[in-house]
Amino acid sequence: MTAEVAILNSDAVALAADSAATLSGAGSSKIVSSVSKIFPLSDMRPVGVMVYGGASLDSVPWESLFKQYRDCLGDAAFDALEAYCDDFLAFLRKRCDILFPEEAQSVYVEMVLDWLLSDVRDGIDSTVAAALESRSAVSAPEIAEIVDSVISAVNDRIMAGRPARDLPVGFAAEVRKRYGSVTGEAIARAMGAHSLNPGLRERLEELVVTYFAMIPDPDTGSPFLAGVVFAGFGEGEAFPRVREYHFDGVVGGHIRYCGAQSIDIDAAATQVALVPFAQKEMVSLFMEGVDPRYHEVMLQLISNLLGGYPDALLAGLPDLPAPMRNAIAERGDHAREAAMATLSEMLEGVRDKLYTDPVVSVLRLLPKQELAAVAEALVNLQSFKRRVSWDQETVGGPVDVAIISKADGFSWVKRKTARPG
Repeated sequence: MTAEVAILNSDAVALAADSAATLSGAGSSKIVSSVSKIFPLSDMRPVGVMVYGGASLDSVPWESLFKQYRDCLGDAAFDALEAYCDDFLAFLRKRCDILFPEEAQSVYVEMVLDWLLSDVRDGIDSTVAAALESRSAVSAPEIAEIVDSVISAVNDRIMAGRPARDLPVGFAAEVRKRYGSVTGEAIARAMGAHSLNPGLRERLEELVVTYFAMIPDPDTGSPFLAGVVFAGFGEGEAFPRVREYHFDGVVGGHIRYCGAQSIDIDAAATQVALVPFAQKEMVSLFMEGVDPRYHEVMLQLISNLLGGYPDALLAGLPDLPAPMRNAIAERGDHAREAAMATLSEMLEGVRDKLYTDPVVSVLRLLPKQELAAVAEALVNLQSFKRRVSWDQETVGGPVDVAIISKADGFSWVKRKTARPG
């Protein structure tokens, strides 16, 4: 994981990123604090890029991909930031066979299969173990039902993501044909302790196909997902923009990616934006005055409390006819939903007035160097939170900071190394 921030106003966009990364292999992991995550996208134009999550696309480091793209781009320019994004994607597609040979794609597919199917297996094992706490055995039909339920839950998590863009018609059939034997071996390897009937095995095979057709949500914890944040100005743009994409490997010669956030600064509606990426809780606390997890738990507890009042009322009226009881219960549900909507709106207004609006009003007017200082401070705040908690320090190391402006292009404010690129 990582912590990254982009702050935009009408003058510039400031990018800040920590240097920590988690390396996994041989059943263990190691955190290093020397990884570069911010890069210029052009040597001559005001565009840059920031990466979080997976450090490579298949086996090719993002840093290498951006360096090769800069060399290819030369002094070319585009009118809009989106055109740089599209040109980078075209660069990857054009060189797909060279950058991502079939051997590398096969290794990636096997790693995805092992990770995905181990998630299914662990879900099955934990559910069976929980059942065995209260009895001596779990029957084969019950295990089949557990397997079916776990597969459904994993499938729901996958479907919570976004469809991969630009996949050809027939991609699913191509995956089944090209990687069918590898999938079968991975299923046998992961599920060897569980006897699967043909229907469940088919569901697992379909789960694999579904994964490769989707880009998972970042909250699923996919170790292969990478966020790529393009930032800066096109030649025809007066104000900065940010475009975020999610990538998750190359399969069958096709780059799997989707679009995510888009942030545009203009002279009227949106004059400033502060956007965190990856680990965001301290930025949310700073901007909104409350940790997102605490806020979610608080709203759920209040909703549960309100929902209990109709039940308590009806418990004191045992002789009430069933139709009337149902009507009261239904009206109670509607009243709770209305109350929660009103409460959420009121809390949002308080957050905006006391926390968000004052910060935004200042950021709108800050000069470039001050934007950079705020971005750096927010990343350091997330790092400090990790340092004084029992969680792994997955945010840390030197903070790299860059500014992109129409006048000065891409320029470094702080950089941990002096090597080119």
